[in-house]
This record gives sequence, structure tokens and C-alpha cells, in this order.
Amino acid sequence: MSPRLVLGLVVMALAPACGPDDDGDGVFAEQDCDDADPSVWLKDAPYAGVLNAEIPSFCEGYCARTVAGDVEVSGSLDTDLSALACLTKVEGSVSVTASHALTDLSGLDRLAEIGGFLAVSQNAALVDLGGLEVLSVVRGGLTLAENGALLSLLGLRRLAVVGDGVVIQQNHALGSLEGLEQVSSVDGALVVADNRSLTSLSGLSGLQSVEADLYLGDNDALPSLDGLESLREVGGDLSVVNNLTLTSVGALQELDSVGGDLTVNGNLMLPTRDAETLASWVDEVGGDVLIARNGP
Repeated sequence: MSPRLVLGLVVMALAPACGPDDDGDGVFAEQDCDDADPSVWLKDAPYAGVLNAEIPSFCEGYCARTVAGDVEVSGSLDTDLSALACLTKVEGSVSVTASHALTDLSGLDRLAEIGGFLAVSQNAALVDLGGLEVLSVVRGGLTLAENGALLSLLGLRRLAVVGDGVVIQQNHALGSLEGLEQVSSVDGALVVADNRSLTSLSGLSGLQSVEADLYLGDNDALPSLDGLESLREVGGDLSVVNNLTLTSVGALQELDSVGGDLTVNGNLMLPTRDAETLASWVDEVGGDVLIARNGP
């Protein structure tokens, strides 16, 4: 038997065991999670602990990867979330805080589920939440606060499950809550407060229940509560306070119950008779009713 024939038989014998290496990265297909991309070959090995300083190297070699702890993006890591492009799930919480160069959240485009809370706060240049378009579950709370340039929540348009409360506060450029339409219930409190440019609650059109308190206050440009027509139950207190241009609360006429106090106070352009009518619409109020300092 010739040496060439022997070599050929050896190669044929090895081929089924090793398989092809289509992307030429030196890792055979059986061990390569993506044999079309030479930059990735590793299967998920969940990252334990708090992911912060190691964000730049987190995805190196991985097709898709999860985090068993928290992810913290802070001011020192504010330029490149594309380093998280392989991130699909975080079992803990995600915070994006004081990252002054971020204009959106591109790089989180594969993140579908967060087991803890999502907090996006104090990001001065953040204009929208683009990059979160596949996020559907946040089992903890959602906080969007003090993002002065934030114009849109449309990046959250697939978000359907939110536990432990929602806070949307001091986002002074935000005009509407469009993007939250898939949220039908909030398993904690809902706070929409001190958003100076907010003119519409239409993004809450799918909301049917709030387990704890509902607080709508100090939204200076909000003319009505339109968008809350589907709301049937507030488990804690309902407070509509100090919304200086509010003229109508008619969107709440289908509200059946308020478990705690019902307060309509300090809405200087809301006719008092309309505030009193709101109280009469609610079949059951578990606490006190306070109607004061509204319009004539």
C-alpha cells in the first residue's frame, strides 16, 4: 500500500471525529457554537458575581452568554455597550447609571429577560431605549429616572412582565409613555412623577391593575389621564396630585376599586366637580377620600 493511500485513509478516519472547520478558527464544528463566525466558538458559561469591570471582555469567544449575578454599567463604562452583544439573560439586576456618553442602549439587543430590576438613571445624553427591543420580562422593578434627554420608551415595546413596581420620574424631555403597551399589570407601585414635558399616558393603554400604589404627580404638562381607560384596580393608594395643567380625569371612569386612599389634590385646572365625580365612579375605596385644592 502506497504512503499516499495510507495518509488518505487516516484523514478519512479522522474526519468524522473532528468534523469541518468552516470558519477556519481552529475549532471543529462539534465544539464550535457558530462555525460560520471565527470570532466565537464557546457555549454559554454563566458569569457569576457582579459584571462591571470585565464588561469589555465578557463576550470574547462566546456566541451567547448569561449572567448569574448583576450587570452594572456606570460612568466609567459609558462608551461601548456592544461589548455585551452576546448577553441574552441576567438572573440578577441591570443598572445603567451616570453613563454620560450613551445616547441609547444598543449592544443589549439580545437581552430578553432580567430576573431582578432594571434601573436606567442619571444618563444625561440618553435619548431613547433602543437596544432593548427583545426584552420581554423584568421580574423585579423598572426605574427610569433623571434621564434629562430621554425622548422615547419605544425600545420597551416588547416588555410584557414587570414585577415589583415601575418608577418613571424626572425625565424632563419625555413626552409620552408609548412603548409600555404590553404591560397589563404592575405587581408593585406605579409612579409617574415630575416629568415636565409629559403630555400623554397613552403608553399605559393595556394596564388593567396596579397591585400597590398609583401615584401621578407633578407632571406639569399633562392635560388628561387618557391612556388609563383599561385600568380596573389599584391595590393601594391612588394619588393624582399637583399636575398643574390637568383638566380631565375621565379616563378613570371604569376604575372599580382602590384598596387604600383616593387623593385628588392640587390640580389647579381640574374642576372640583370632576374630581368629586371620579370618587363617585369608584365602587370601592378601602381608605379615605381627599378632594382638595383643585380648580373651581
